[in-house]
Amino acid sequence: MQGRLGFLSHALDVAAPPIVVLLTLFLLLERTPSKEPLMYGGLVVTLAVLTWASARSRGAYGLWALYIGGFALFSLLRSFTDETGVPTHIGDLVQAEKALTFGTVPTVWLQGKLFNPTDITWLDRMATYVHWSYFALPHLFAMHLFFGHRDLFQRYVYLFVGILAVGLLIYLIFPAAPPWVASLSGQLDPTYKIVTEVGSELNVNIYTYFEGRIRDSNPVAAMPSIHMAVSVAVLLIAFRVNIFLGVCALLYNLAMAFSLVYAGEHYLVDLAAGVLVTLFVYAAVEIWFRVREGAHVPFAVRPPPEPSYPPSPLD
Repeated sequence: MQGRLGFLSHALDVAAPPIVVLLTLFLLLERTPSKEPLMYGGLVVTLAVLTWASARSRGAYGLWALYIGGFALFSLLRSFTDETGVPTHIGDLVQAEKALTFGTVPTVWLQGKLFNPTDITWLDRMATYVHWSYFALPHLFAMHLFFGHRDLFQRYVYLFVGILAVGLLIYLIFPAAPPWVASLSGQLDPTYKIVTEVGSELNVNIYTYFEGRIRDSNPVAAMPSIHMAVSVAVLLIAFRVNIFLGVCALLYNLAMAFSLVYAGEHYLVDLAAGVLVTLFVYAAVEIWFRVREGAHVPFAVRPPPEPSYPPSPLD
């Protein structure tokens, strides 16, 4: 019986990661949770169980299952954060931004100075492409760590999944709208969603299709900025790889911060919240690693005390 259970457990460990990947692709490309909640609820539970099962393995593929499964669950459950009945924060974020920046909303100021909806420029495209890079660069960085820095890969996976978990929790209890939504509701001066302007310039039909699939324009997922939080996670781990990669990550973070604000996707307060979330999760992960490593250190064997002799009369 134990042999069969061991074989079944091993088979599940081997099969779970590819199943997680397939479920992830299905959920990301064919999500209609509000129309078929029972089916998608069952898929979420299945995905969670399989991710847990494969993560039990000491093999690195278990970490990949946790990484991909965590990202898939976050992407799916985030689509429900505007259906909780909790009022969406719009006007209070505008006021908080003005208080932080002495009365001026940076998004409105930047777009007023630099953006013309009838003339898409290289700056608009650059901001859009940096924004879109969030969907590829953090995962490419994970692959780099996997092949070249396996010890940091484990830290990055836990940091990445932890950020998504904390971010999702905040979305549920504090749904907040980005600047372009505040503008549509009349609570902010005219603000464009530059990503849509550039995407429509490329191909409006293709952009609309993929935007609906990724659900990047979730109207209540602004606080904290997961784009900024994950970028800072890359920055923190990159500096542990080497100084060159760290400097590249720092420049990328600056470009991401500018792009998110300029494109109307986030306020500065959203970015600050994203940075704080990453720092909090990073500290928690480091504490956990230190505690775990300390628990595996064997007790030091103390040498026997040296024998003591009475002082010699000649001393």
